[in-house]
Amino acid sequence: AATELMQLFWTNFAKTGNPNSAQTEALAGQWKRHAGQHWFEITGNTDRVTGPLTDYNKERLDALEVGLNHHLDKIDPTVNSAVKTQGSTVADGAGQP
Repeated sequence: AATELMQLFWTNFAKTGNPNSAQTEALAGQWKRHAGQHWFEITGNTDRVTGPLTDYNKERLDALEVGLNHHLDKIDPTVNSAVKTQGSTVADGAGQP
């Protein structure tokens, strides 16, 4: 079941740029635009339900971003500050496709 669902998502995405369709929605719900906060879990042979997740591990991901930015600043402060200036940090979801 998970294999077929994943094939549907990839086929839809390749055809239209959108993984969703009426068929995938009926099986598992809508795969929301990522924007740094929406995830989609596809499960197989488990008691967990396949479907969208919102703010998945948000606290952990935000903490990882802070640590990564700290280390990037040590390596090359000019590169990381340029990214921050453009407003494309993961924490605020800006600049995400």
